[in-house]
Amino acid sequence: MHLTGNISNLLLSLWHGMIDHADSDDPEHWPWAVLADEEVWRTHGEAVMCAGFHLPGSYDCKPHNIAKKINTQYKTWEFQLYMFALAPILLYSILPSPFWENYCKLICSFQIMCQSTLTKDKLLDAHALLCSWEHEFELTYYASSSLISTSFALASIKSFIWSPKQYTRVLRAAMPNGLWNA
Repeated sequence: MHLTGNISNLLLSLWHGMIDHADSDDPEHWPWAVLADEEVWRTHGEAVMCAGFHLPGSYDCKPHNIAKKINTQYKTWEFQLYMFALAPILLYSILPSPFWENYCKLICSFQIMCQSTLTKDKLLDAHALLCSWEHEFELTYYASSSLISTSFALASIKSFIWSPKQYTRVLRAAMPNGLWNA
């Protein structure tokens, strides 16, 4: 999904303090730009690499140190594993609580939508989590800084919250005799 890649890129850019912003708004004052500190980023990258030792053998190889490889040889599966499985755990004590909790809502909704079997209630839960994530995202990131609201960022966020609704539409069309409503 390109959309998940766009949102992942947006979040990492925010946490690194490397997103467009007003000249008067120094990323050093952003409470969420925790990975901008080189030592924190280096240590975090080592933790990502070490987490690979605890993955099941079904993974061909463990993820590389993201701090060393993100701009060169970090593979798509490594990046997705990082963003949607490892980062919520590894950022627990690094990212300030309001930003970490907001991120976890996104991850939980994404994990629900990626399940092999989905119920209507689970999709409704995913949609509620995404709506809450989007609202809190705007309050915590945009309201507390002079971030330049690029159309890329807003379009990615707004598009993603409709994903569960699109799943519902497709399932209704695919289910014979209205079994979806049963």
